[in-house]
Amino acid sequence: MKGLNIQKPDIIARVSEYVPEIIQFIQKIIQNGYAYSSNNSVYFNVEKFHNSPNHIYAKLNSNSQNQEQIDDDNNQDKKSSKDFVLWKKSKENEPKWDSPWGQGRPGWHIECSSMASNFFGDKIDIHMGGQDLKFPHHDNEIAQSEAFFNCQVCNQWVNYFLHTGHLNIEGLKMSKSLKNFISIQNLLEKYEGRVIRLMFLKSQYDQLMDYNEKQIQEAQYKDKKYWEFLSNLQCIICQKEEEFCQFKFFEKENEIKNEFEKCKKNVHFFLQNNFNIPKVLKEIEDLIQEVNIYLKQKPYNIPLLESIYKYVSFILECFGIFYFQQQQNAYNDDKFIQVVDIIKDFSRLYKTIIRLKLPRNYKGK
Repeated sequence: MKGLNIQKPDIIARVSEYVPEIIQFIQKIIQNGYAYSSNNSVYFNVEKFHNSPNHIYAKLNSNSQNQEQIDDDNNQDKKSSKDFVLWKKSKENEPKWDSPWGQGRPGWHIECSSMASNFFGDKIDIHMGGQDLKFPHHDNEIAQSEAFFNCQVCNQWVNYFLHTGHLNIEGLKMSKSLKNFISIQNLLEKYEGRVIRLMFLKSQYDQLMDYNEKQIQEAQYKDKKYWEFLSNLQCIICQKEEEFCQFKFFEKENEIKNEFEKCKKNVHFFLQNNFNIPKVLKEIEDLIQEVNIYLKQKPYNIPLLESIYKYVSFILECFGIFYFQQQQNAYNDDKFIQVVDIIKDFSRLYKTIIRLKLPRNYKGK
């Protein structure tokens, strides 16, 4: 996680540490009338829940209401094949805990509902997971949590679900059996974490992503483009000579300002519409291209470039893409300015030496 610049989670939970809370969660669902015990196991009563005027089952995928739950091999203990297990009686050599229904272990779905509710209460704003978890896992999470909290139809447990697409390798599902399994650690041995992040950001989060060498090469190209652009702007902003600086807006400044405003407007739009990060990056790259054209002619409007630098850095940093250790006001970093001044002094000295060595009648530049 550190290699990819992923922040540590605020909470880390192990199911084995929350078994008492899970048992209490199940007991409350039974008390509310939406679960029953059978042969030392406990099952969720899907039909009773769905027929209740206050509840709807399979909110994420209504077409799945009639599908059977394939989560255990004790179907004869269920009232309906649609019912799913909340507490499963233990088999020999399996992990087990004592409970009011006998020794057993929590079901797959109840673990998430109980622990999430323990931290966030009766309301979760955003819940994430893979697309393959919509049904049965997330639909069952919703049902058992809303049964626990007695949520009404208008008072749902989760406001938004974000389901991520799958990752393929060269067109095939990543699998150890296919010997195409690549770990993040393996990638970090070959590429910078920033490049790996950019590779993932190139794909929309809810779409299938196909990893291949072309993808990582394109990410390396993007990384180089962003680095060169921000480094170049840093140097320009630190320049103090009048030949580089101006404050008046001429036609070319107005053109860049308009491109800048258009970029900000579009970035805001794409982020509001399903976090379309690939299109956000395309807007940033279009702006970079226009600014690079502007930089071909001196002098430059430093305040305008400073605003663009701040904005591009801010957007990239929102996605965990950092190019400088000093993340805020990097162009004001004293050490960086000192380096720029040294380079400028060397440049002046070099030009002076060259002039002294040239013949007096030399008219070149």
